[in-house]
Amino acid sequence: MRGKKIYQPKLMYTFSLDDHVPSGHRLRALQAILDLRFVEPKTRTLYGQNGHVSVDPVVIMKMLLLAYLYAVPSIRELMRQIEDRLSFRWFLGYDLDEKIPDHSVISKALRRFGPALFRELFERTVAQCRDAGLIGGELGHVDATTVQANASGDSIIERFHPQQSCEQFVNAVEQEVAAVEADDSSPSGGSSVNDQYCSTTDPDASIVSRDGGKRSLAYKDHRVVDDQRGVILATHATPAAVAEGKWLPFLIDRVHEQNIYPRVVAADKSYGHAANFRYLWEQHITAHLARIRSPRQKPGVFGKEQFTYLPEEDVYVCPAGERLSAGTRKARRGFQEYRAPKKVCASCALRSQCLSGHRARTLQRAVDEEYLLRICPGPVGRRWAMRRRKTVIEGSFACAKDRCGHRRSRWRGLIKMQMQCHLVATVQNLLKLLKPLPKRIAEGRQIVLQNLMPRLTLAENGLAVFRARRHVPIPATLQRSPI
Repeated sequence: MRGKKIYQPKLMYTFSLDDHVPSGHRLRALQAILDLRFVEPKTRTLYGQNGHVSVDPVVIMKMLLLAYLYAVPSIRELMRQIEDRLSFRWFLGYDLDEKIPDHSVISKALRRFGPALFRELFERTVAQCRDAGLIGGELGHVDATTVQANASGDSIIERFHPQQSCEQFVNAVEQEVAAVEADDSSPSGGSSVNDQYCSTTDPDASIVSRDGGKRSLAYKDHRVVDDQRGVILATHATPAAVAEGKWLPFLIDRVHEQNIYPRVVAADKSYGHAANFRYLWEQHITAHLARIRSPRQKPGVFGKEQFTYLPEEDVYVCPAGERLSAGTRKARRGFQEYRAPKKVCASCALRSQCLSGHRARTLQRAVDEEYLLRICPGPVGRRWAMRRRKTVIEGSFACAKDRCGHRRSRWRGLIKMQMQCHLVATVQNLLKLLKPLPKRIAEGRQIVLQNLMPRLTLAENGLAVFRARRHVPIPATLQRSPI
């Protein structure tokens, strides 16, 4: 018999939110592991004693986590979903007849809280992952990804206008000169485009060129990701024009602050300059970095390896016995140029084997190049680490953009972008904790079976060569088993 549904509203209901949230729901598991008790004492001094009663800061933090856990596109849309999703109401502690706060509460709270509170939330999730055995602490991957700014390209204008006062112009020039004088050998990024133009909507964002030559405003999210389970150990936001390589020491120091000491660090060629090799050498860390090499010579021309470097005099000696001295200018950031006298090269018998259309022979040497030779490990361990890097950290960025809505910044300004990076990293680490234990064990066994021999090679080949070249014992705090 065919039935027909007749809806008649009731005057009285017996209803419980807890009964309508399934026992296996993701938010139930999240509620069990999420500890936000530190939020209340941290925010106690941010509110006054009188006036309107605010929304509970713990509830605000939960709302922000929901926004990235479910990739809700905007705060307004988040409030609309909280209105009609029983699981959201249960997680936040709002009953059916309670009114949901206005979306402006989130914007005011972000200005009040500041980035320090979100950083502490992120670091607490890292500690939870460490206590749960999800962090190996042996190999760390470093990389950065571009995040589109919440601003249109139509908002880009020139930084300096004709109506600018002379005093303002002089101050701007002095700042540029001071920045050039304070420059070191490490790449600093930036471009003349960002020196001349900026966005009126989001001045902190940088102008970058995307595929096809189209320019847009963007930031960069720099990360350190552990190799064992892909747990994010550190994150930092910068304008997109900033070079990635200069932030490696800062990120590793952030990891050390959490009492995690990676033995090996893997990164691409953006991080392969001498300053990073020197830093990792001083920190007793084996470097699996793609080196930035000098330009290759043409076939049939003497290569750099056929020149002898004299460190006492800081000169190169060519095959003919002549000297190449360091010039006054740098060939490029991180490299020093050495040049032979033009008259000597003009009368040299080996000119045809040494020059290819130039008047004098030049060589480029990286600053602190001796560290490039000391700390580079064996090729087998490095190749395995670079293959793992593509899977681990690129997968971390893909998860952030596809599942957490990290392709675009929700708010404007570098400080709020830093908050977003911490929130997204927190959600990703919480998802690692939410994974069922049997599934974690099965994945762990599969990883061990697939990577047992490469990891042994990494430990024996990389660390053994490191110790042999270093001739210094590893500190006791870094003494761990290879696997």
